[in-house]
Amino acid sequence: MAVLHPPTEKRQIQHPARDKGLRGGRLGVKPIPMTASFSILFITVALMVLPGAVFADEADEVIRAWMAERQIPGAALIIVKRGKILKAANYGYADTEARRPVADTTVFEIASMTKQFTAAAVLLLAEEGKLKLDDPVSKHLSDVPAGWRDITVRRLLDHTSGLYDDWDENNEYFQSKNSDQEFLEALKISKLKFAPGERHAYSCGPFIAGMIIAKLSGMPYSEFMRKRIFQPLGMLSTFVNGSGPAIKDAAIGYVLRDGKLQRGVQMSRTAHARADVGISTTARDLVKWLEAHHDARLLKDGSLREIFSFAKLNDGSTVPSGLGWWLNPIRGRPLRHHGGAFRSGFNSTINWYPKSDLAVILLANRFRSSANDMGHVIAGVYDPIYRTTSSRKVISDPKPARTKRLYEMLSQLSEGKLDLPPAAPVFPYRYYELTDWLDLLEGADGMKFLGCDNIFGRGDRIFGKRIKEICFYRMNGKDSRPVSFLLDLKGKALYTEPYEY
Repeated sequence: MAVLHPPTEKRQIQHPARDKGLRGGRLGVKPIPMTASFSILFITVALMVLPGAVFADEADEVIRAWMAERQIPGAALIIVKRGKILKAANYGYADTEARRPVADTTVFEIASMTKQFTAAAVLLLAEEGKLKLDDPVSKHLSDVPAGWRDITVRRLLDHTSGLYDDWDENNEYFQSKNSDQEFLEALKISKLKFAPGERHAYSCGPFIAGMIIAKLSGMPYSEFMRKRIFQPLGMLSTFVNGSGPAIKDAAIGYVLRDGKLQRGVQMSRTAHARADVGISTTARDLVKWLEAHHDARLLKDGSLREIFSFAKLNDGSTVPSGLGWWLNPIRGRPLRHHGGAFRSGFNSTINWYPKSDLAVILLANRFRSSANDMGHVIAGVYDPIYRTTSSRKVISDPKPARTKRLYEMLSQLSEGKLDLPPAAPVFPYRYYELTDWLDLLEGADGMKFLGCDNIFGRGDRIFGKRIKEICFYRMNGKDSRPVSFLLDLKGKALYTEPYEY
């Protein structure tokens, strides 16, 4: 993918959930709240049938509304379509005290987006014959617990290892440990959430993969990433935290405490540089990273196929988790994405929509700012297929019995039940956790119908099955959250997205 320079455009420098965890990722941010002021954003996004010339202004207005609502100091946005940068814009401040604006050279921490870089590094070693994805971790790290014997390198990367995510620990935990080995020892004495390969749950597995990279390459993780990935791709503003000189144009990270912006949490140097969270970069460098996934400049085709293949569980079922990327669909279409939300004060996302050949890169310097959701909103500006569900209105329900049946399925999922009648045999029961369904259903007593889109003619599939339609609902609950269902030819649920936007 040859990325061309964008046309000259006026640089516009603007002035100013319950989280699943504090590290960022698929469930690292709460869906954007539908407050009165924020509804303006969705009115803007709903204006989809506009000539291409106004896209830049519309995207700017969407970003401004988001930043104002979420009290975000600064952000960088790049839109790539068919190998060309359609838009590259910077907003607000990298440092509010110094009044230093965000620029093309501003470096942001990307937190859990680091995991996709770590996965690529593992594949480089696999191509050299230094490891295999299905090697047990014990082959490369000594003295691991007996319960880890079935944890493979692959399961570290696709979150099927059963390891818990230690980023759920408090700040003191990350301020007190000063080596990777100390973190590993703490993980060794923790109980697995489930047997390796039994189900899927977000974890710190890529951190352990980083230790394997260092051991097999004979160099520190930071040096391997610099020599084998960043430099070859020309990502000269990308580095592992703490591995180089101070960066003059680094963004300051912020968190919101008692309604006021404050600097993010400080952690130990080691915690800040771990292989699951430790990379900082610019939006421009991330365009180069995307380019590397369109050809063989970094990884061979077979390695790329491994990265973007659904994870397989012990029972033979699959879940839409790749190696360092989430692969859960959006509007029935493939999606490759990952976010990062870090307590040091950052939130980022890279959302890639392969069928539309569209990508959104969005970096912000405020923790818990819902960057992933905003990336989808911006995608909807450039391709109406991805327009937000929140712009839909409640309409008359032609099939209330179906709605009741699907709602009951959600209730049963929250109780851990499997093989439910409304679901197709390929439904990924073990992808989400019980808490995700409980969170969706909190305070709810039913769903309001928002409409169904018949997409059979598009030929979209998931888990090898043809998708007939997508049905959208809004929960009658605490947050009035949207939820969507992909249905097959028999009306069975192929997939349900509890984190609809």
